[in-house]
Amino acid sequence: MVAPTFAAIGTFATFSVIWTLPSSFLAGTAGGIAMVNSIGNLAGFGGPYLIGWAKEATGSVTNGLLILAPLPLIAGVIVFFVRHDSNKEFGRKNEVSEVN
Repeated sequence: MVAPTFAAIGTFATFSVIWTLPSSFLAGTAGGIAMVNSIGNLAGFGGPYLIGWAKEATGSVTNGLLILAPLPLIAGVIVFFVRHDSNKEFGRKNEVSEVN
Protein backbone atom coordinates (compact mmCIF):
# COMPACT_ATOMS: atom_id res chain seq x y z
CA MET A 1 0.00 0.00 0.00
CA VAL A 2 2.94 2.33 0.60
CA ALA A 3 4.36 2.07 -2.93
CA PRO A 4 1.08 2.91 -4.74
CA THR A 5 0.55 5.80 -2.33
CA PHE A 6 3.93 7.32 -3.20
CA ALA A 7 3.33 6.66 -6.89
CA ALA A 8 0.03 8.54 -6.68
CA ILE A 9 1.70 11.42 -4.83
CA GLY A 10 4.33 11.68 -7.57
CA THR A 11 1.72 11.55 -10.31
CA PHE A 12 -0.60 14.14 -8.77
CA ALA A 13 2.32 16.45 -7.93
CA THR A 14 3.10 16.84 -11.64
CA PHE A 15 -0.37 18.09 -12.61
CA SER A 16 0.22 21.71 -11.61
CA VAL A 17 3.45 21.84 -13.60
CA ILE A 18 2.07 20.04 -16.65
CA TRP A 19 -0.82 22.49 -17.10
CA THR A 20 1.56 25.47 -17.32
CA LEU A 21 3.09 24.12 -20.54
CA PRO A 22 0.13 24.50 -22.95
CA SER A 23 -0.28 28.18 -22.11
CA SER A 24 3.44 28.81 -22.52
CA PHE A 25 3.75 27.67 -26.13
CA LEU A 26 0.24 27.45 -27.58
CA ALA A 27 -1.74 30.49 -28.69
CA GLY A 28 -4.41 31.25 -26.14
CA THR A 29 -4.67 29.56 -22.77
CA ALA A 30 -8.17 28.15 -23.25
CA GLY A 31 -7.41 26.92 -26.78
CA GLY A 32 -4.22 25.20 -25.64
CA ILE A 33 -5.91 23.46 -22.75
CA ALA A 34 -8.79 22.42 -25.01
CA MET A 35 -6.32 20.95 -27.51
CA VAL A 36 -4.50 19.01 -24.78
CA ASN A 37 -7.86 17.73 -23.49
CA SER A 38 -8.90 16.65 -27.00
CA ILE A 39 -5.64 14.78 -27.56
CA GLY A 40 -6.06 13.10 -24.17
CA ASN A 41 -9.57 11.99 -25.11
CA LEU A 42 -8.28 10.57 -28.39
CA ALA A 43 -5.58 8.72 -26.49
CA GLY A 44 -8.24 7.34 -24.15
CA PHE A 45 -9.89 5.79 -27.20
CA GLY A 46 -6.79 4.85 -29.19
CA GLY A 47 -4.81 3.20 -26.39
CA PRO A 48 -7.32 0.48 -25.52
CA TYR A 49 -8.12 0.04 -29.21
CA LEU A 50 -4.42 -0.50 -29.99
CA ILE A 51 -4.00 -2.98 -27.15
CA GLY A 52 -7.08 -4.89 -28.34
CA TRP A 53 -5.78 -4.91 -31.91
CA ALA A 54 -2.37 -6.19 -30.76
CA LYS A 55 -4.02 -8.92 -28.66
CA GLU A 56 -6.09 -10.04 -31.65
CA ALA A 57 -3.05 -10.03 -33.95
CA THR A 58 -0.53 -11.65 -31.61
CA GLY A 59 -2.57 -13.31 -28.86
CA SER A 60 -0.76 -11.30 -26.16
CA VAL A 61 -1.52 -8.00 -24.47
CA THR A 62 2.20 -7.49 -23.87
CA ASN A 63 2.87 -6.39 -27.45
CA GLY A 64 0.24 -3.66 -27.22
CA LEU A 65 1.79 -2.39 -24.02
CA LEU A 66 5.23 -2.47 -25.62
CA ILE A 67 3.88 -0.30 -28.44
CA LEU A 68 2.35 2.20 -25.98
CA ALA A 69 5.28 2.26 -23.54
CA PRO A 70 7.61 4.61 -25.48
CA LEU A 71 4.87 7.18 -26.20
CA PRO A 72 5.26 9.11 -22.88
CA LEU A 73 9.03 9.21 -23.46
CA ILE A 74 8.51 10.57 -26.99
CA ALA A 75 6.10 13.19 -25.61
CA GLY A 76 8.67 14.23 -23.00
CA VAL A 77 11.38 14.61 -25.64
CA ILE A 78 9.05 16.72 -27.80
CA VAL A 79 8.24 19.02 -24.85
CA PHE A 80 11.94 19.28 -24.01
CA PHE A 81 12.90 20.42 -27.51
CA VAL A 82 9.91 22.68 -28.31
CA ARG A 83 10.69 26.32 -27.63
CA HIS A 84 8.33 28.02 -25.24
CA ASP A 85 8.15 31.26 -23.28
CA SER A 86 9.37 30.57 -19.75
CA ASN A 87 7.95 33.88 -18.53
CA LYS A 88 4.43 32.70 -19.38
CA GLU A 89 5.13 29.29 -17.89
CA PHE A 90 6.18 30.73 -14.54
CA GLY A 91 3.62 33.57 -14.57
CA ARG A 92 6.18 36.39 -14.83
CA LYS A 93 5.70 39.62 -16.71
CA ASN A 94 7.83 40.21 -19.80
CA GLU A 95 10.16 42.57 -18.01
CA VAL A 96 13.91 42.74 -18.15
CA SER A 97 15.30 42.63 -14.66
CA GLU A 98 18.39 44.67 -13.93
CA VAL A 99 21.08 43.31 -11.70
CA ASN A 100 22.94 46.00 -9.73
